[in-house]
Amino acid sequence: IVLFCIVLLAAAYLIYITQSRTAYIAFTAGLVIVCINKFKKRITYLITTSSKILLTVVVSMVLVIATTAGYYLFTMKQLSAVGRFMKLDITMQHINDHLITGTGLGMFTLYYPQWQSAYFSKTEVPPSNYYFSAGESYIIFNEFLQLFKEIGLIGFILTAIVLFYFFRLKSTENNALLLSLKSTVICILLCSFTSYPFHVNSLL
Repeated sequence: IVLFCIVLLAAAYLIYITQSRTAYIAFTAGLVIVCINKFKKRITYLITTSSKILLTVVVSMVLVIATTAGYYLFTMKQLSAVGRFMKLDITMQHINDHLITGTGLGMFTLYYPQWQSAYFSKTEVPPSNYYFSAGESYIIFNEFLQLFKEIGLIGFILTAIVLFYFFRLKSTENNALLLSLKSTVICILLCSFTSYPFHVNSLL
């Protein structure tokens, strides 16, 4: 427990120093998963024995906290956040390009600059926040959409199937290890919404 607390405090301090929004998300998710695994029986008991009114209040509070946290993360680096929305917007305009088979691994970095250049050349009056957020970029900070564009619909479905069966894996002998592995993968997938953990082609 002492070692866990030391690592926890060190990680929290480093995240505070770097002000990484993705790290905030991964840290929170990891902490929640650890707490759920540790106190699963007690949490289940409280949920089943508490009144509906109390559960509604708790869920509402969680939603308010999550919304407030999301707004804080957005305004922390607002120009960067707008830039990410711009990249998603431009990529979605080309969602049907190479829909079935994708552009090929690593090829998104070739196509996106062309899409962004075409967007600004064809749009007479682009949104001012898009204009100030635009720059040389080869990634869109959303691994799911970038992966979808690179491996296509077929590859994405196969990936989803592999993940589905992975999360259904069970083990009595190595249950703790399997839970840790699944928790790590969940955190990585959460990071994928705002980062690019699989950007290296060999990992893909």
